[in-house]
This record gives sequence, structure tokens and C-alpha cells, in this order.
Amino acid sequence: MAISPPALALLGRDDPWPLAGHVRGALQGPSASVAWVGRVKAAAGPQSAWRASRRLEDALTRAGAPSGDRRRVLSVLWSRLEGLAEADDLVLLLAARDEAGVALSAVGVQRLYGARDGVLQTWLASPHPLLGAPGVPARMPGALVLPDLPSWVVGAADDSALDGAPLQDVFVRCGVHG
Repeated sequence: MAISPPALALLGRDDPWPLAGHVRGALQGPSASVAWVGRVKAAAGPQSAWRASRRLEDALTRAGAPSGDRRRVLSVLWSRLEGLAEADDLVLLLAARDEAGVALSAVGVQRLYGARDGVLQTWLASPHPLLGAPGVPARMPGALVLPDLPSWVVGAADDSALDGAPLQDVFVRCGVHG
């Protein structure tokens, strides 16, 4: 039986192109699944950001779904980003799930919200070892290992205040439809 990937979203920026450079996707392997959401080169304008986001997406999906447990899957995805040019502003949240639970890892995320009964609540906030500066990390970031996640995890690269916001209202600011 396939293991479904976690549901992730990333809050867009407050500018004329709020979703420039955004990526969101998932891969399912035989023993684990992984989901990601992020952005790169958002301030470079929509065309440059789109090209950079396609390079990021290609790097993450290169060679298909990694095999192994949730920690191994995160390690493989981070290694796929080595040498990614022009990613000094990378914001990326990765979440891998296997039969034993989930593992989260991130760069450039300052706050994570979890959905409970359709409403967002702060789940993790800086300072927390999982949350930190943007950019491709020099070494693999650590991971937060948990038995499960909220139904949706929404990341913010700034200190946006979303506590109490209905999840459905925030989806449009994250580029999530349907």
C-alpha cells in the first residue's frame, strides 16, 4: 500500500508577484513518500524566478522517488540540491513519511503553522533548530522526527501572523487550489 505524502503549503510574499519562484510537489516510493514546498529567486522577477524554480524542481525530482526510510529520503533530496546555482535565497520545507512516522527538514522558514479543525495555529516558531536562514545549506540540515503531522503544515518565510486564520482562506496566498 502506498504511503501518502504530507500536505504542505508555503505562504507567498507580500509583493506584486507573491508566488514567483514557488515550487510544490511530491514523490511516492515503495516504502516512503516525500513532499516539498519552497521558493527561489522570488525577488528576481517572475521570469527569472520561474526559471530558477524549474531548476529547483528538476533537482528535487531527478532520478525519481528515493528509497529508504523517512530520514534517508530527506538525505537524498538534500544531496540532490548540491551545486544548485543561484539559490542563496532558497526557502524549502521537506517532509518525508514512512510507516513509522514523519520527518521534517527546512531552510529559510521562520514559522510553521498546523491546521486543526480547519484553522491555523502556530506549530513551530523561531528560534527552533529546524527553522533558520535561507539558502542551500553547506551541510544537510537536521530533521524533526514525529509520529505524525497536522492535516496541513503551512510555512512562512517571515513572521506572518496566521494564528486563527481559516485554512481555506490562506490557501490562495499559498497557490494551493482544489
